[in-house]
Amino acid sequence: MDFISDSGSENPSPGPGGMWVACLERITSSGLAPGMIEQTNCEEWSEQGLTSTLIALRSGDVLVPVIETYLEGATGPERTVIHLPGGTGGGLFQAMPAIPNRIRQLEGPGFAVQKPAEAWPEMQLLKRGLTIASVGYWGTQIRTMNIADEVDLAKADVRAVFDFYADGDGNDPPLIATSLGNHIALGALGEERLEQLEFLSIVPVMDGLQHHLANTARLARDAEPDELHGSWSRFQIFNRSEEGDEFKETRMQSVGEHMRRYLGKVDLPLRDFVPQSACSRTVLPSEDYRTREYLGRNPDPPPHILVWQGDHDLFKDAPDQMQALFREFAECLGRNS
Repeated sequence: MDFISDSGSENPSPGPGGMWVACLERITSSGLAPGMIEQTNCEEWSEQGLTSTLIALRSGDVLVPVIETYLEGATGPERTVIHLPGGTGGGLFQAMPAIPNRIRQLEGPGFAVQKPAEAWPEMQLLKRGLTIASVGYWGTQIRTMNIADEVDLAKADVRAVFDFYADGDGNDPPLIATSLGNHIALGALGEERLEQLEFLSIVPVMDGLQHHLANTARLARDAEPDELHGSWSRFQIFNRSEEGDEFKETRMQSVGEHMRRYLGKVDLPLRDFVPQSACSRTVLPSEDYRTREYLGRNPDPPPHILVWQGDHDLFKDAPDQMQALFREFAECLGRNS
């Protein structure tokens, strides 16, 4: 895999990655320090009836990328749902074109953007008038500092975004989080605040992130010498200077190696999490090594926990159930608005 890890580029990634770098450069050249602005709309695009806007939100002296997406012509409650992607190296939710069946070869973590929009579970929210705000916290595909304990920067990002939307609405916004995003939310908001949210928690690691790292290391040790183990993702790497965040390079990296550096000693288990909202659900896959031990100890989990057959990517393994889950969540949010 050395040829992959050595395949860096001095250019930003296409799409939102490049848009984000260009937006930071425009803000810097304008003479406005990050602390002097509350929000900047960087770029807007439309695909399949959806419109996305890349926004730079202020967090102290740092700007946080958020992609807001809505369905044109949809009506319903004027509410924004925060989306925290998984990772590390996860992509943000956004309007994207469908890929034709003849070239749709793989259904990996990007499953939602490989199908027509109507097949995305998120459409259940969008067609009911809700807006999805997907957060590019540090460690997602759009930006990483590539440093130890970067998770602390991610927690600060998410806390700032929640406070921004809560101030605008008067209440904490609903949340959808996948995998690592669940644990970033817990670290950012704390258990008490998180339990009060309308929260759709998808494939969290119930026993904590250190448990996940230990399991991943064990699987790597047990793998055959020539076996390709683990996943890779393309990261945009930044440096920090007095002028702000500066793009350095785009590079493919091992997600496992990046995550070990990224998390440090942070654990953030969700096994004791008990949501208070009737809208909230936690969805666990039965075949995922990340949750197998938890389910073994808890064969009859609490009512808010749903256990479905499948592995870590339930968007791929349980598409019909995901559609129903998102529809029920959207309808519950409508009743509570």
